[in-house]
Amino acid sequence: VAQKTRLVLCMCPCNMMASMVAIAVLQQLCYSLSLDERKPEEFTCSIEQPGYHILGKASCGLKVWKNSLSGDPQLVLDYATVAGDCEFPGITPEVRKHLWKKLGLKKREHYQPAPAFFTTQGARLTKKDELQAILDAGDPIFLIEGGQFQWPPVNVGFRNVVEGIVVGGKPVELETLAVVPPIFKVHNLASREETMALIEHAKPHFQHAEVVYMDQDKGKDVNEFRTSLNYRPPHNATPLLTAMEARATQTTRMAFSHLEPVQVLHYKTGGYYHAHDDSGQLQFYIGDQRHLQAKHYGYFDRMLTLFWYMNDVPAGGQTNFPRAGGPDGSALPPPPSMRECTQGIMVPPVAGQAVLWYNMYPYGQQTPYALHAACAVEQGEKYAINVWIYNKPFSTPPADWDPAHPRVKELERLAGKKAGSNTAIDSASTDRQIVIVNAGKSRLQVFWNGNGALQPMGNLEPGKETRLNTFIGHTFVAKDGDEEVGSCTVTANGGQQQTCHVLGKTEL
Repeated sequence: VAQKTRLVLCMCPCNMMASMVAIAVLQQLCYSLSLDERKPEEFTCSIEQPGYHILGKASCGLKVWKNSLSGDPQLVLDYATVAGDCEFPGITPEVRKHLWKKLGLKKREHYQPAPAFFTTQGARLTKKDELQAILDAGDPIFLIEGGQFQWPPVNVGFRNVVEGIVVGGKPVELETLAVVPPIFKVHNLASREETMALIEHAKPHFQHAEVVYMDQDKGKDVNEFRTSLNYRPPHNATPLLTAMEARATQTTRMAFSHLEPVQVLHYKTGGYYHAHDDSGQLQFYIGDQRHLQAKHYGYFDRMLTLFWYMNDVPAGGQTNFPRAGGPDGSALPPPPSMRECTQGIMVPPVAGQAVLWYNMYPYGQQTPYALHAACAVEQGEKYAINVWIYNKPFSTPPADWDPAHPRVKELERLAGKKAGSNTAIDSASTDRQIVIVNAGKSRLQVFWNGNGALQPMGNLEPGKETRLNTFIGHTFVAKDGDEEVGSCTVTANGGQQQTCHVLGKTEL
């Protein structure tokens, strides 16, 4: 009986006593048999994942689920001739150019990573024969524009075994909590023995934690934002930390060189960290030229966060995602307060479990939806590990200063200020951009209220957004059928880019 061969990660037992040789094996990719028998369409989502495309084999070419959107493939690359012959050469450079064109991919900007192909378990595919073997087996190929692997969210409740890791005789498994942004609960990532040993090791080393300030918050007391202690050990500080760092990179399918030194946290009773982002919304740091350079103008940042719980907390201490938890895993509007856990997903601390989320879209820029908070610990105390992994090696040097770079210009437009100086840009200008977000369950129709009548601007599907260039004073109306469900007027003091969230009539 023929068996399918797939690229996956080598199996290795993961426990505190794992040898350095075994830990090294955790970092290596190898050929072996995979347990994953899912078809390409089984990894698609009802909500688009921008820059995350799923490829499958067509009768003579490729089927492509653009942005992972479920349903029939949005694109088919057909290489059948008029005579009925198949001239599909495999995924050659020429076919890649054809695919890039169909997907609308543009020439990469300076510092922007190149797209890459991956197996469903995160093995990078670079050779034509590897890609063809995957297609011939009927398996999916993930094409990710940002060039780094991200686990597919699929839908809320979807479970995915992380092949190659066993902890205490059990596999590590991801469970999707949200689709926008992709958030996963990671089951069985550490044993109780390991978490207790890590806490005891860290206790003598804790110091007060700091924050990275936005331009508007510089000079404020850190306690306005967080009250926690932290310990920042160097890489491989102890055999246990070495094993846990290796397990984190294995779980996320990222290279060790992309890993920032971990942060061990201690929250006492009452301790909190108000809502914040782990990657920079750089328009809020527009006056800090060095920060813009360090982040490659948005093309280099903490792509993902793995937040690892070391103990159970009797009450409070949840990780809150205030912009996640909408219908079918969609996003929510901004919370009424950054200081309270009042909406969104709440993940309770459970020793040995973790929560994994992506701070960057698959196409390689920051998402505004990965906002998160550490809710106040109501009883007991909380110990956890922050693992931040970048989309490029952590030691990557800063970008050269280029005020003409397209990303700098985009950030200036969003901030309404000159990069590196905080000087207002043409304050007399009335041009703006509005982002209209459908936060409900119904398809809406968007109109511009101009010239004394409603001018149709198009349909807006649930969980989607549309961006419109406009001017101060313009009003936009959303309708659900014949019923008006919201209107938004562009203001002078609302910023260069303004956002309007609307709901369908069933949610009003």
